[in-house]
Amino acid sequence: MRHKPHRENNGKKMEYMTVTLVAPDRRTGERPEISQKEASQNNRLKRPYRNAGFHSQPQIQTTQQIQRIPEHDRKKAFGASSSGCIVAVILGIICVILLGISAFFATKYFQNSFNYQNMLNNATQKYDQNMLDNDTQEYEKARTPVKNKCFSKDWLNSEKSREEYKNKWFCCEEKCYYFSNIDKTFDESRKFCTNQGSHLLKIEDEDEQNFVQSLVSYFYWIGLSRKGSVSPWMWEDGSLIQYKLNLWNSKINNNCAYVTGTKVAATVCTRQYFFICEKNYTSVDLKLSEDK
Repeated sequence: MRHKPHRENNGKKMEYMTVTLVAPDRRTGERPEISQKEASQNNRLKRPYRNAGFHSQPQIQTTQQIQRIPEHDRKKAFGASSSGCIVAVILGIICVILLGISAFFATKYFQNSFNYQNMLNNATQKYDQNMLDNDTQEYEKARTPVKNKCFSKDWLNSEKSREEYKNKWFCCEEKCYYFSNIDKTFDESRKFCTNQGSHLLKIEDEDEQNFVQSLVSYFYWIGLSRKGSVSPWMWEDGSLIQYKLNLWNSKINNNCAYVTGTKVAATVCTRQYFFICEKNYTSVDLKLSEDK
């Protein structure tokens, strides 16, 4: 028996051999003994296609040998899977419900907080307004007797003579006044008052006008003027007249006002008169000098 070399068959290796048949001995009728190697090769011949590369039958057998899952096991597995899905759905619904409840209470909380803050702000504003009204009423109650006393002729006649108020500061209520004893033009008088940290007199109402007129016996500049005949009369702070003031002699070129013991009138600004300065009580400097 001889081995033949390998040959390729469609990319697969094939092995074949030549077998020599030995006839039995004619005399004894026995077959000659063969070696172990030859016996092994003969066994290989019994499976001639084993190494030929055809493996379809073993694969088919392997597929057919796969065990199938029993019917009751498949039902059991399907039931377990269905139970898991139901539990997951229930848990999802519960989560959605909890999220909705949380969102509802959060909205209510912020809404109530906003409403409470608005109520607190309104209450605070109302309280502040009430306190302001009460303080204003108390201030007016305390202010009225002082105002009545300052602006009364009895007080002026009994406490001071008119000359004692000249060329010095004196205060009545929250205002302090300075009556000059030298004469200046309107612009010069305005400059003098400004240098003293004050301004020419602004008469607030009829009571104050009567008070000032009771202290003067000559012409005194006050802080009332206009820029021309077509312009309104204004005080030094830019405000208009707030009460019924009877202004005399308001002609075309008369653009500056003065006060006397009997009237408030207008004249040209270049005339030289005495003047009245005023400022708040808290900013009074009693050491005011005429030399400035």
